[in-house]
Amino acid sequence: MTQNLKALAWREAATGGFYLGVLYAILEIAGFLLRTHTSIAALINMLHFFALGGFLYFFTQRMVRHRGPLGMSFGQCWGFTLRMSLFTGILAGVGLFILFRWIDPTSWQQQMEQASSTLVQNGWDQAQVESAQGLTQALIRNPLFLILGGIFQLELYGGIIGLLIAFFTRRPPHLNTPSDTL
Repeated sequence: MTQNLKALAWREAATGGFYLGVLYAILEIAGFLLRTHTSIAALINMLHFFALGGFLYFFTQRMVRHRGPLGMSFGQCWGFTLRMSLFTGILAGVGLFILFRWIDPTSWQQQMEQASSTLVQNGWDQAQVESAQGLTQALIRNPLFLILGGIFQLELYGGIIGLLIAFFTRRPPHLNTPSDTL
């Protein structure tokens, strides 16, 4: 039974992480493309927060219902939110890779050039700035780096929100005592 519950928890986390990851990637791309409109960017940031919280709550609550009388402790609920955030982070990283590779490949280069010129104007060494810029360009083109960055971002963000969600979704196990059956 425990092995089935572990497999079910991973499957539910993957399912929730997939749906949330696709939505999160779409919102990341939309937020990046509409970053010049501050009110729309703020709305997209709010959607990020509420989508993450809502999906984590819904799927954690769903997992609690699957476990039935076994309940879920605070740590189990938080662990489930971290699992789901892992899968969400993978898809968020893929979304960023798609954004930087095919949708808008020149915008981050313009941002890097602007940041580099600002650093040089503020007294940084030109060679060091160019070296850092070259390293950054190589990392941005690497899908593994962006996926790992997405995982780290969502584990941190989802983990913090998951603490609150775990507090509200935890359920103690239902113990069958003789007084309960009467």
